[in-house]
Amino acid sequence: MLSGKFVNCYGLKDFDMQEIKLATCNKAIIYAPNGVMKTSLSKVLEDISKGQPTIDRIFRDMQTSYEVNYYATTFKSDALAATDKVYVINPFAEKFELPVEAMSTLLADESTRNAYDILMSKFSSEIKEFVNNIATLSGLTKPKVKGQLIADFNLSSTADWPDIFEKVLGLMAGYKPFSFFEGIKHTDLFNAKIMAIYSKPVFLTSIEQYIDKLNKLISENAILSISFNDYNAEELSKTLEKHNLFNAHHSILLKDGTTTVKDIAGWKRQVNDQLREIYGKPEMSKAFGDLKKLLTNNAEGNRLRDIILANRAIIPYLADPKSLCIQLWLHYMNSLDKDFVTTQAP
Repeated sequence: MLSGKFVNCYGLKDFDMQEIKLATCNKAIIYAPNGVMKTSLSKVLEDISKGQPTIDRIFRDMQTSYEVNYYATTFKSDALAATDKVYVINPFAEKFELPVEAMSTLLADESTRNAYDILMSKFSSEIKEFVNNIATLSGLTKPKVKGQLIADFNLSSTADWPDIFEKVLGLMAGYKPFSFFEGIKHTDLFNAKIMAIYSKPVFLTSIEQYIDKLNKLISENAILSISFNDYNAEELSKTLEKHNLFNAHHSILLKDGTTTVKDIAGWKRQVNDQLREIYGKPEMSKAFGDLKKLLTNNAEGNRLRDIILANRAIIPYLADPKSLCIQLWLHYMNSLDKDFVTTQAP
């Protein structure tokens, strides 16, 4: 049997644990609606196992006491002594580097234990490689990668790597391969000072005016339109090249009714010429100039200014930083050439 009384122990103000009878089964599941009680109880039991004092972390001046009865053995807060009769299994560590005695020895079957050790070793190695690669691509330090992913994907603070990869898998269906992401780091687009710029009404207004002028000129363009913008034109270029459309002696007649494109180089040239014409219009030059003026207050703003100077196609997407951030993460994931899949245990 197992029972106990806890006073001011990690939030257990005055808790009488009812006797758990272990006569017919040596296992028991403890349920708590808010989950706090189980955590507090496990902390007390871990203190017992290590022979260390128990406290209340919030109200440290409170007098703490407990008495836990396990069959004929009694553990008391005023008689501390380490014991091997109590063992607490904590959640997986951040790096998934569990000592053998902490987990795999709990698996009695040798083949299962060996399979577990191999799996965890491989998983730990994969996570380490993943973090190293993402840190290089994003500009984040390795310790910050996991927390930033959790925050940007709007996951629970208790989320772990499986939750992150499951989220990535679900988001990849909406991945858009923007070429302007090449070489751009997360720390350039989403640091604290840049996020403050994104939230300024004057910046949002400037972006809106830029987008309005750009859409107006695109709608009047010989090739592009609102529903067929520069991104669509770039994707079409990739498709035409992949499927060898022009190699089969096909051609494309543009909507002006006179211009015919007969090869992929001609198509790219036409698109680039049209974009240069649009960006060269006086109204676009003024809107672009107004936007640049907002990005000269600090080094971070100057870096964003350099990015949009080199990649004007990114500007419309700055109106929705959260979506842009997700697409940047997916760009990193896609560049790793890794498959994000979920499996169920047999």
